[in-house]
Amino acid sequence: MHPMCESILADLALHPMEFPDSFTAIVALWFFFLGGAIGSFLNVVVYRLPLGLSIVRPSSHCPRCKTPILPRDNVPVFGWLLLRGKCRACGCRISPRYPLVEAAAGLTFVLFMLLEPLADGINLPIAQGPTAQANYPLLGIAVYHFALATTLGGAALMAVDGAAIPRRYWLVMLVAGLVPPIVWPQLRPVAALLGGAGSTPFVGAADGLIGVAVGWLIGLCASPAELERRPSDRSPFDAAFAGACVGAYLGWQAACGILFVSVLAWAVVRLGHRFLATPAVGPLALIALTTTAWICAWRPLVDFVRQGETPLVGVGAPWYIAAVVGGLVAVLAASGKGLVRRDVG
Repeated sequence: MHPMCESILADLALHPMEFPDSFTAIVALWFFFLGGAIGSFLNVVVYRLPLGLSIVRPSSHCPRCKTPILPRDNVPVFGWLLLRGKCRACGCRISPRYPLVEAAAGLTFVLFMLLEPLADGINLPIAQGPTAQANYPLLGIAVYHFALATTLGGAALMAVDGAAIPRRYWLVMLVAGLVPPIVWPQLRPVAALLGGAGSTPFVGAADGLIGVAVGWLIGLCASPAELERRPSDRSPFDAAFAGACVGAYLGWQAACGILFVSVLAWAVVRLGHRFLATPAVGPLALIALTTTAWICAWRPLVDFVRQGETPLVGVGAPWYIAAVVGGLVAVLAASGKGLVRRDVG
């Protein structure tokens, strides 16, 4: 390599590129609208899919007068604000949940983009530095994580509506989580197997399958948490499917932590609802929220459980952690079942 090129690369390594605040703001605004548009489509999926309707046709329209929504009125968040929450044609009230979902999706996309591709993956449990980070498709990781967070959020919204979550919804989530890492194993920063770090399709497939299996089993332990309150047409395995999806996208180690924290939070919320009349929150909503928080704080969480210079997630210790987490989740799920009975009675 030419000495001048070596000098330029060395300078970039010592002084990473910094973007001006105005550029970052414009990029963040663009990502917000892109995420908001996906959130708008998620609203359509959440409403139509449980009813067996097409998510493509007809286009978005007023549920009362059937008037198609104009493109200028379909801008995420701002379209609802300009219409003042009413249909332009008949004045029918439009639920504020639509712009809230769009805003949440937009902000989540901005957050992942700022933390991962624009901040060199500062939240990820990967080696720091331009050379190490070049081995990871940070833009792809952000999109991959956004897909997991939004689809879990969609499942939580269906649960809030009391609708049955179609099995094909979970199937599409699992396929989207398992297939891309076969081509890009680096989409999962933490390898499932001891000494399994690498960039081969086998590693990507093995990581995904192990994650699905562990996430499903721990999620299955948490399933009793919603058995007593679910409508008759709801599947008792929604928490297990959610756990399998978390394991497919993030790996089995993250699935253990996320599901444990989610069920622990659910038990606390149920206790609060029992004694303080706090709002009831379902397990799927807590899994979606915990997953998003886990992704944002992934590296600090890994650093927190370090033992010497070797993270616990890379040695044999996770098997012990998994056993403890599984036992605690089972106990909390069983106690949560009793809490639900008191509320219903």
